[in-house]
Amino acid sequence: MQSELVLDSSSANPIPQMVYWPQKLSYWWLLFSILILGVSVIGILNLTEAVREGSTGEVGIFTVFLILFICFTVMVPRTAGISWIGVSRRISPRSTGHGNGVSIPDSRSIHMFVFLLGLIGIPASTAAVMAFTGIGETLLPNGLDTREGAYFMGAYGSGSLLCIIVILGFRATSTLLVYPSGIQYTTRRHRFFAATTDDRFFEWENIACITPDTWIYTHSSVSFYNPLLKITTKNEADASSNNSDHEETTIYVHKLVAEPNALRSLLEYMRGNSEARDLLAEQDSPKLLTPPPLIDRLRAGREIDRPWPISVQQAREKAAKFERLQRRRPADPFGNTGR
Repeated sequence: MQSELVLDSSSANPIPQMVYWPQKLSYWWLLFSILILGVSVIGILNLTEAVREGSTGEVGIFTVFLILFICFTVMVPRTAGISWIGVSRRISPRSTGHGNGVSIPDSRSIHMFVFLLGLIGIPASTAAVMAFTGIGETLLPNGLDTREGAYFMGAYGSGSLLCIIVILGFRATSTLLVYPSGIQYTTRRHRFFAATTDDRFFEWENIACITPDTWIYTHSSVSFYNPLLKITTKNEADASSNNSDHEETTIYVHKLVAEPNALRSLLEYMRGNSEARDLLAEQDSPKLLTPPPLIDRLRAGREIDRPWPISVQQAREKAAKFERLQRRRPADPFGNTGR
């Protein structure tokens, strides 16, 4: 078993693919996606029955929940390991002041969350407003067509709309552009009506190394592994004075639409092969981010000896904890060393 694999290049992508973040198939999440699909089918049957009975409130409720379950049916297989079938259409050639290159925007997952919250908040708020203004309680579902039910639907809808305002008010977008001359990473952070932009450009000659890392987020007993890339650069002043100080910038790869291993392979290949950088200026440059076939990535994921690479930060924390334990360990008065 290995900690990293290198897959051969293909006709779709001439760049050798380094697999550092394994893509493993989770049968539990796959089973959960099948369960969600079954619930969606039941929702369709209930919606059809509500339409026949002419219950307006139940039709609205079943329609909202049906759309929610359909969205979950689309999202869950990605968590199960079935993702990155090909190159995203949002990856495209782009021309800026740094020249022609390939643009890799961030994903639209935040839009999906806003859409799902809107499906909940708008109908619930509408039903509550119609009940409070005396228009009628037609949109309230059975069991909630009372004054207390209207209060419940109003609180439910207001909470969802408030979450939408917070998400849209405090959001961050990022874009990675790769040129023959270097790498540009732009992050734009929104604070309601104010926005700040962090624009960084790294020339290939000033990049000391590109280190893969993993940000691990744990919620309850479920862990989410988010790929990162740390670009270490050295300033021209440091290079002339032989100073070993470096600057490190973290690229949140899990927020971009490119497959993480394909993106890292592209950056590493272009850093070490200056004669191939002109390929980034061509119109078909997005094909350089074509990942290997899904079956090959799943097979490679089984050959890697760990579920996901341990993050550098987590490794440092474990090393520091071990060192603290060693310091607290009482000395043996007979001078024996522990095995």
